[in-house]
Amino acid sequence: MLTENIPQVSTDVLIIGTEAAGAKAALEIAKAGYKALVVTKSVAGKSGVTVQAVATYNAALGPDDSPELHLMDTLKGGKYLNNQAMAELFTREAPNVVHELEAEGCKFARQQGHPERYDLYHYPGHSQARGAYTYPGGTTGRQLMSTMIRALKKHEQIKIQNDVMIIDILTNQERTVGALGVDLKTGGFILFAARAVILTTGGAMQIFSNNAAAREATGDGYAMAYRLGLPLVDMEFCQFFPYNVVAPKTLYAQQTVCQLCQNFGAQLLNYKGERFMVKYDPVNMERGTRDIVSRGIFIEIKEGRGTKNGGVYMDVSFLPKNVLENWIADNHPGWDFGGVKMLDEGIDLREEAIEIAPLAHFYLGGIQINTRCETGIAGLFAAGEVCGGSHGANRLGGNALPEVQVFGKIAGNMAVEYLKAGGADGGSFDESVVLAREQQVKEMMGRDQGISPLVLRNRIQEAMFEVSLIKDEASVKKALGQIESMREDLTKLVVKTPRGSYNLELLDAFEDEFMLDVAEMHLRGALLRTESRGAHYRLDYQEKDDQNWLKNIIVQKKNGRMNFTTTPVVFDKVGWEGLK
Repeated sequence: MLTENIPQVSTDVLIIGTEAAGAKAALEIAKAGYKALVVTKSVAGKSGVTVQAVATYNAALGPDDSPELHLMDTLKGGKYLNNQAMAELFTREAPNVVHELEAEGCKFARQQGHPERYDLYHYPGHSQARGAYTYPGGTTGRQLMSTMIRALKKHEQIKIQNDVMIIDILTNQERTVGALGVDLKTGGFILFAARAVILTTGGAMQIFSNNAAAREATGDGYAMAYRLGLPLVDMEFCQFFPYNVVAPKTLYAQQTVCQLCQNFGAQLLNYKGERFMVKYDPVNMERGTRDIVSRGIFIEIKEGRGTKNGGVYMDVSFLPKNVLENWIADNHPGWDFGGVKMLDEGIDLREEAIEIAPLAHFYLGGIQINTRCETGIAGLFAAGEVCGGSHGANRLGGNALPEVQVFGKIAGNMAVEYLKAGGADGGSFDESVVLAREQQVKEMMGRDQGISPLVLRNRIQEAMFEVSLIKDEASVKKALGQIESMREDLTKLVVKTPRGSYNLELLDAFEDEFMLDVAEMHLRGALLRTESRGAHYRLDYQEKDDQNWLKNIIVQKKNGRMNFTTTPVVFDKVGWEGLK
């Protein structure tokens, strides 16, 4: 048999993705006495986007707040496209998970003089201050993951495997039996036999050249689910975060500076010195929601009013120096922003502006699941950013960490329920899947001439940049034509790194394949949605169309083709009249 020469690993539950959602799922499985194997194509605790989260964990922790208010804000922020049952679940359970994180050792900041009260940030789009954070500022994701990894290592039932990319979910008669992975250290395959599988692979922001995401965010889970025939929802929506530093380069993609807008009302200026947000949100200005601010900045840049580094200016020099200095001393001692000491780099915010631009930050669409994290294939669950629905058309700041933690916990518990109910032990699978992959690798390594996987990735990103924040029919069709033509390039990829050594080229090649699937889903969905809503903005349909587009777009592979359908939003928690 073909698979006899491939190393095999068995576990109760295979978790693909080691960060906030995957780690939380693993802990729930271990607590129930089952074995969990958590794999990542990078290094656990340092891969994916959780560790990059600099802001907050939003939960109804304040005395005047409630999960009901949090839900209402989330639905309004999502421009009403949210899966309300999912949004209600994560806003209700978010406070409980904060307490669980603290029990594991992740300490959130408290108010001076009132240690019983959390110190909470108030973010745009939220009616209450509900952003819990760790000290010093900008470390929330990093400290959360340090806590989670320490907790994982306490459990003998949990094993972590780094440097493995999963490229196929293996099934047998509509149930999952494991996965096929590539050991990046050797370039060889690994077969994982599992009674259940949980996808926590994160988003796909890397399809755009203008992104601030971790290198691993290439849409692997979306593509693998699509190839299994599973439905994905609202893949046309990807959120851009407006306040990423583009100059000076030492601070590139830093997001901690967004605190200057939240705390001090930093002003955004185009190269003419005009405070341009008055045109796009005259009421909230720079404190508008992420979709509106990102769009305003991008329009200024595209229309020629941006800086030479492709951004706009963020300015706080109008503040009295002691006000800024005192806040810096408390929150960023030594003017340290994400490990970069600004003054040492010659950057003095008291005297000069920095340049910022919107970069792809969070993927809003994803695998369609129910509130039990079930995907439609028995034994296959999904949680976190790889799933769509919770945030609708736009995610409010601080809502990512609670969502991925809450659903990570649910996915782990539902996998345990599946095992207790007699979830199948392993099983055979179609070996042609492995044979096809083996042949694909042989061809890529056997070519003398062709296209570098990194070159193809750059082409994908460049094509998608042009339609990243602003679209119209012509630009989307142009990008779609470019993406379709790149399908042929997949048959010309050349991998020069031999097996037996660390194989980043092979990683790039498989990621290119997944990125093309996601890019096509994004573009075809964007072409279908003839309106502007949240993170989706079309120049040829600039208004939100509630009469025709209170609908989710579902994409599914049928008869070898991408098939798109629409389904009305279900107002099962808050009625339409209560939201308008």
